[in-house]
Amino acid sequence: MVLYVGGTQLEAGKVLQFASDSDGTAINLGADLDNWNDTLCSISFTPVESGSKLIVEANPVFYMDGDASYFGAPHARFSIDGNETEASTFYGGLGESGNYIDFDVDSQSMRHVYTTTGTSAIVVKLQVKATDGGDVRYMHYGGQCVMTIIEIGS
Repeated sequence: MVLYVGGTQLEAGKVLQFASDSDGTAINLGADLDNWNDTLCSISFTPVESGSKLIVEANPVFYMDGDASYFGAPHARFSIDGNETEASTFYGGLGESGNYIDFDVDSQSMRHVYTTTGTSAIVVKLQVKATDGGDVRYMHYGGQCVMTIIEIGS
């Protein structure tokens, strides 16, 4: 079986270890537009093997408040050992029926593949921000974001 993550093909290997963390703490992103905010999804991870691949995945949930024409753009990225990944943008607009969007966990998950450079502990965390004004929140009204790391070795 061939596995692709974000367009990257992973070579055959075995799972060396798995870690996960969850977060349900709300952050009002509309109060601080354009600045990245650390969430409580954070894992200190010690790779078993140098050169292994880490598959990092998370499912951030966002909420937006506004009228029927409102459009918002929350963003999420991983910070892996102090290096930020390319951001994922979760666009959403409000329909005629209400003023809230809860992005579907399955269709809004994000993934990144990171190649380890040693076996010292690294910190992997999820960061979020909003760029298009208004009342955009991460984890508002409950819910959980789950971040997972799977280490694949040769």
